[in-house]
Amino acid sequence: TRFDAYGSEVVGPVRFSVEGMKFDTDGYKIVKASRRGRIDEEADLHAGVGTARVELVASPDLTLFATGGYFGEERSNGTALQNNDTQLGHFFTGGTLRTADGSDWRLTLWTQAEGFHSTFSAQADDRNSETLALTQRSPSTTAGGTLQWNRTFGAHALLAGVDTHWVVG
Repeated sequence: TRFDAYGSEVVGPVRFSVEGMKFDTDGYKIVKASRRGRIDEEADLHAGVGTARVELVASPDLTLFATGGYFGEERSNGTALQNNDTQLGHFFTGGTLRTADGSDWRLTLWTQAEGFHSTFSAQADDRNSETLALTQRSPSTTAGGTLQWNRTFGAHALLAGVDTHWVVG
């Protein structure tokens, strides 16, 4: 099953947009019938993603924005002990400013958090029992920013900037 949605609107100097998707499977057997045992079940997937953005055109020379989103996914890999899930969220904000001297300034600040979890098992030859073989958790957080200056001088353009990036995982 899949569902997609998108919408946008402009109200004066403000622009909005939102989009999302949801996807689910009904499950399916991944081990052929002659090999299946008590531990075997259908593998399935459930996933969704959504993003929203708001932008303010404060003047012809100044635009500000904020956007955020989320992704989530859960997978069953064919036995009770084998599962995976992932979550990812992000937020960005910033703007663009054109100054009287013709310079363009762009600032973006952002953050993102992610979590991944997974389990796997060892199965008995008759597939009637399983033992947990691996559990993995992998969280991470990141944040950063960018400041960029751009200016044209006749037929030449000059660009300078700085950025920073912080990661914990």
